[in-house]
Amino acid sequence: MARITPIDVIQGISGKYGGGSSDYFATNTSSNRIHIAKYKNKPTGPLTQSQKDQMEKFATQARQASAWLRANHPSAENGNKGTEAYQRAQAIKRQLRMSNVRQVVIKYMDEQGNVSLPMGNGTTTGGTTPLARHTLTLSASPAGGGTLTGAGEYDNGTTATIEAIPAEGYTFDQWTDGDTNARRTVVMQADLTLTAIFKSTTAGGGSGGEEGGGGPDFS
Repeated sequence: MARITPIDVIQGISGKYGGGSSDYFATNTSSNRIHIAKYKNKPTGPLTQSQKDQMEKFATQARQASAWLRANHPSAENGNKGTEAYQRAQAIKRQLRMSNVRQVVIKYMDEQGNVSLPMGNGTTTGGTTPLARHTLTLSASPAGGGTLTGAGEYDNGTTATIEAIPAEGYTFDQWTDGDTNARRTVVMQADLTLTAIFKSTTAGGGSGGEEGGGGPDFS
């Protein structure tokens, strides 16, 4: 039997909605759903010089953005995450809730096609606003109950992976926010402090003994 793939899970498709239609559709890269765009107050008659200039401006931006993406996107040469600039653009995309990296590139592109992205260390390039950074602080309770990984500074909107590794004689119980997964991810939208709670596997083991563990005495 033929297999039908729902249109809202087909990645990256776009084009005209119909042969004689002026409506267009495109994939939203965040939701992976298809959206239809319709002309509003579509111009009629010959284009004015202002409209031609605007169209040329958009076409130039598109060419410059495509060139930047080709130079920085994930590849054998740039690595599976792309260049540092591409990763920065990804972080900004998440922070500003944009649909794709191209929107970020165009937002921070000047008329000469130079892209100046906000830096994550409090500095700026091209007069743009610095990208916010947040501190993730981790601690263990008790202090010797285990070791923790993942603490540090992160760009706003990025994902941090943290893990609580029990020491010998302890098991992981939960984080102070109630999450019971020893290894998890958190989205950094503000400074965050978490404590991993460990329990001893030797103290108070629940076995019978002289102090209340042996049941009633019927002798």
